Amino acid sequence: MGSGKSTIGPQLARKLRYTFIDLDRMIEANEKSVVSEIFARKGEAYFRELESRTLDEVCKTGGGLVVALGGGAVTDSRNRTTMKKFGTTVYLETRFENIFERVKRDSSRPMLLGPDSNRLDEPALKAKIRSLLSGRERFYLESDLRVNTADKTVIQCAKEIEARLRGM
Repeated sequence: MGSGKSTIGPQLARKLRYTFIDLDRMIEANEKSVVSEIFARKGEAYFRELESRTLDEVCKTGGGLVVALGGGAVTDSRNRTTMKKFGTTVYLETRFENIFERVKRDSSRPMLLGPDSNRLDEPALKAKIRSLLSGRERFYLESDLRVNTADKTVIQCAKEIEARLRGM
């Protein structure tokens, strides 16, 4: 979350002449509801099942896609298997400080809300982000490519990914 997937992804797709899909936006369109409302009404387990089914559907449509997944999608082994089978995975390695700055005012991220669905104060938010990252990083590190986004523009990141993909 907050690594730049939804920003770098469209740039990369343009460079590769692929179609960009943001999985969360696709789920929202299918459900006619935003992710935070899906979490609030039906829970995380329901959302994760939707996420897996939607990823399967997207991957089975064929190649020529750049797909941005939500940060928690990698925690499900089915999703990791699907990603490895159908594509090349890219970990956008981002500094904690950058992630925090990007998400600290964003109340649309259900994983960053308190039990009462309210925004967390700064220390609690930092702790939550660190906890999520530490629990997910081992999965991120399984990616085919790791791109450090520090001090790079969106265009520079997209160019680096493109070059590395073409070199594979």
